[in-house]
Amino acid sequence: MNKTLLVARYTFKQLLKSKIMYNCFWLGLALMLFTYITSEFSFGNPRFIAMDFGVGVSSLASVAVAIFLGVSLLSDEIESRTVYIALSKPISRSSFIFGKILGMGLILFLNIFIIMTCSLIIYFIFGGEWSYLIPVFLLFSLFEALLVLLVVVLFSLITNKVMSVMNTIVIYVLGHAVPNSLEITMVTENPLLLKILKGYTYIFPDLDRFNMKKELTLSFPMDSNLIINSGLYAIFYSFLVLMIIIYIFKKKDLT
Repeated sequence: MNKTLLVARYTFKQLLKSKIMYNCFWLGLALMLFTYITSEFSFGNPRFIAMDFGVGVSSLASVAVAIFLGVSLLSDEIESRTVYIALSKPISRSSFIFGKILGMGLILFLNIFIIMTCSLIIYFIFGGEWSYLIPVFLLFSLFEALLVLLVVVLFSLITNKVMSVMNTIVIYVLGHAVPNSLEITMVTENPLLLKILKGYTYIFPDLDRFNMKKELTLSFPMDSNLIINSGLYAIFYSFLVLMIIIYIFKKKDLT
């Protein structure tokens, strides 16, 4: 455990040096300014604009950070041969993976927290009220970003960076599009197509489970069972992908 935390701390500090948090900070400030300006044209509903932009930008930014930093999380270590130094401490390959993912997860949390905080400042200035869905959204955004991170790390172990990014983006888009398509009349009236699309959601990540933009921006109530089930789904799927990553990394020839 100590070695895992050591790797996580090193990864966290290393990623901070990439100045990614500065970009998140400036993005948050730009979001505040843009939200304030557009709210002047919202015709009496500036709180909706503030929350809507905040939720959208926070989700997209966290996924973008997960993809474009995650694709190099292990590949750069292998290419620069620093992984050999780490594994010679000695530290197990599974502990190394856990540490890298944990360190990257902290970066993702800070990214979401900074951008969402900037949005909430404007939201509260315009008279917005606290909702229990705000921390739930932060948690779900982290779940989604972690799942995307694990997917891109998995691809980075079996293909090149460009293909890893492209494949992950496709899975991210389909992870939102496919579940929504199950309600389309053309799909529901075609049993074969419906089975194929449902089968996709059983194999690949159903990211639409973590989409609560409508509930948060419009203050719709959210079923507690849905929150629990989505959380358990994220934990189970993340653990499954993580085990696959560890298995591939253990079998990978690093000599």
